[in-house]
Amino acid sequence: MDIEAIIDLEPDLVFIFSPGFKSELENAGLKVLYIETVNDDFTKLADYFMMWGNITGAVEESTNLAENFNSRVNTINTQLSKYKSGPSVFQEVGGLWTPGSNTLIGNVFSLLKLDNIAADIDGYAQISPEIIVESNPQYIIASYGDTFTSDTAFSSITAIKNSSVIVPKEDYLSIAGPRFIKGVEFLAHQIYPGIFD
Repeated sequence: MDIEAIIDLEPDLVFIFSPGFKSELENAGLKVLYIETVNDDFTKLADYFMMWGNITGAVEESTNLAENFNSRVNTINTQLSKYKSGPSVFQEVGGLWTPGSNTLIGNVFSLLKLDNIAADIDGYAQISPEIIVESNPQYIIASYGDTFTSDTAFSSITAIKNSSVIVPKEDYLSIAGPRFIKGVEFLAHQIYPGIFD
């Protein structure tokens, strides 16, 4: 981080989500807001919208945004409340790296009642093709393109047999912001088309 370049910008506030440069920024006389990245509970995002609304003076807009976000989460929760479990899923975020249950995506899978084949992973980790085949997910979420359908190593997987590889058109789930809920709704529609029309 170029502290001098930041000073030259004369910011009213410097927001950081990891503590690495906090003391250097403060020692330079800058006002610093350090909030750890939201790692495993995307429902906290509405609180952050409200916080930024208070900081920027856009209280009404942030209140509307937070209420809309919570309403959409509650709709999904209500629609799926009568179901105890859903299909198994594997998400690949590149190079067979995948999220565990203690991540934002793991939290989304929990909301959607999905059985994450990598639930026991801490954070993100790379898993082997053999584990994916053995786990036999019913859905594969290929975040950056489908490399599975054409790979014969995965031809026996239920998701491949049923053409259930989901390739999102937009990368909404990679950034914990207001559009995150669009990614959640997209998955809900893809996996439960009979429930979410």
